[in-house]
Amino acid sequence: MRDTHVLRLDQPAYALAFRLIAAALSFGFGIAAARMLGVERFGLASVLLGIVNVGVVFALLGHETLATRQVATLGARAVNIYRRSAVRQSWLAGLVVLVLTALVVALLPLGAQAGTALLALLVLIPLITRTRLSQGLIRGAHRASLSLIPDGIARPGLAIIFLLTLSLAGHTGNAAFVLTMVLSAVLALIYGIVLERRTLAGHAVSGAKESVAKGFSSAIFFSSILAVLVSQLALIATGALSSAADAGRYAAAERYALAAGLVGQAVYLAVASRLAAHHVRGEAGQLRALVRKVTRGVSAATLLLCVIVALAAQPLLGIYGNGFAEAEPVLHILLASVFINAFAGPTGQLLLMTRHEQDHLRAMFVSLVVQAALIAVLVPVYSLVGVAWAVLISTLIWNGLMMYFIRRRLTMNPLLIWA
Repeated sequence: MRDTHVLRLDQPAYALAFRLIAAALSFGFGIAAARMLGVERFGLASVLLGIVNVGVVFALLGHETLATRQVATLGARAVNIYRRSAVRQSWLAGLVVLVLTALVVALLPLGAQAGTALLALLVLIPLITRTRLSQGLIRGAHRASLSLIPDGIARPGLAIIFLLTLSLAGHTGNAAFVLTMVLSAVLALIYGIVLERRTLAGHAVSGAKESVAKGFSSAIFFSSILAVLVSQLALIATGALSSAADAGRYAAAERYALAAGLVGQAVYLAVASRLAAHHVRGEAGQLRALVRKVTRGVSAATLLLCVIVALAAQPLLGIYGNGFAEAEPVLHILLASVFINAFAGPTGQLLLMTRHEQDHLRAMFVSLVVQAALIAVLVPVYSLVGVAWAVLISTLIWNGLMMYFIRRRLTMNPLLIWA
């Protein structure tokens, strides 16, 4: 008999609930950090954390996505072989990426502006890398909601506690902020590994293959890199081409835009392992029904959230402190991008989980090139608004290409609400 506790955890609704908690904690942390550091230092810290996110994806070698597919479709022996290999690779790659990133950033003007204390944030790269690997392994066991806890709930939750404690003690400098980030990441890592082991110990795939345990996918690796570059390029470029204060404002607007898109983030990740399972079993009808259902629900919910955030943009941005409300036009444009992603459906997850990562890679590459070119042209003239328009246009192109590949490879209606 299947454990009813597992049944409860294997629901997108629970993943969404956990995502809401994670988003609330992330907001709480962002506001506390912005008020502690001020708009310029918050901008510098945000840019460095964006670089950390890029470094983490390089160090993961594609394993966060590959782990979900492997655990969902392979037998216990093959999963254990894959897991051991992925852990070794992620730790080694994390340390290498940390050293190389530190050397590059220290030589840039950003490094001199940030100073030694903030540059220590790069230590987060190997710590978060290993935690994200745990998340991918847990999702593969159909525990999408649990996978959000270590990095999405534990880390920002602990960071808020540490930030408030240090602030009350009178420590409000860069060193206090970095100490907060590193300590919360270490504790989240420990919890993630414990949760991963417990989850995999009780997971088995009936009739799954035992002989195949692919340890690396170049297409997934490069797709992951392009995806994180697309998501982080705007923030990093704002700090490099505009100013630290503008980077802080963009970071605040981006946080609210991401909050409006959290329904899609949670639900689409929650169903990723199910997409893989339906595909490997040849259940085309069930696959279409699942895609159609989640796309309709996510689109409606995201539209409502985008309208609410757009109407309350001024007071919401003002919560971050003085100087942040100027990002209101940026937030409006980013919200349009969020809704387009939601309406398009789980295009990226669908291609990755059905083993069409090469097409995902092509779409991400074109999107990145378009976004980088537009940023280079628009930011010097239009500053923050130019960055937002670059993100919106590249989002349209990316989703359009994904829809084309879905139609071509899966013979599915590219408008996934009618899949």
